[in-house]
Amino acid sequence: MISRIHPMLVLACVACSQATTQRPATTSPSSATDADAIRQIYPAFVAAKLARDVERELSFVTDDAVYTPPGMPDVAGKAALRAWWTSREADDSLEVFDLDPGEIVVAGDLAYSRGTSTSRFRNRRTGQISNQAVRHLDILRRQPDGHWLISRHIRNSGTPTPR
Repeated sequence: MISRIHPMLVLACVACSQATTQRPATTSPSSATDADAIRQIYPAFVAAKLARDVERELSFVTDDAVYTPPGMPDVAGKAALRAWWTSREADDSLEVFDLDPGEIVVAGDLAYSRGTSTSRFRNRRTGQISNQAVRHLDILRRQPDGHWLISRHIRNSGTPTPR
């Protein structure tokens, strides 16, 4: 039925509208409070990543979360994320991770964060260091108890592609 528009489509339309880009992302006290609550998620997530605490990392995502890393298939659901994060942390030691959630826009029970991060990994086997500059887009959903969780995450390199 046409009267039921998928909430993600609505969020995308709100995010892309000219009116949204011409005024501050948070325009009401409730959306400002929600944006602040969302902004507070990220330092705790970073701390969990640096501590290599996969279960704590998973506490910041919905059960049906989908991560879309560059050049890889989607990683969908907590079980798949647990396996992927555990494997990555066995291979690479995350030494530095700075994350800026950037722009946060709240639209009812959905929100997005469009930000950046930098990180440094050390391969546990070879000792090789890898630095990453990343741009991300997260879609978050308000939970029944009012807190926010990351539902969708996509990222790409913040470094220009060589021509």
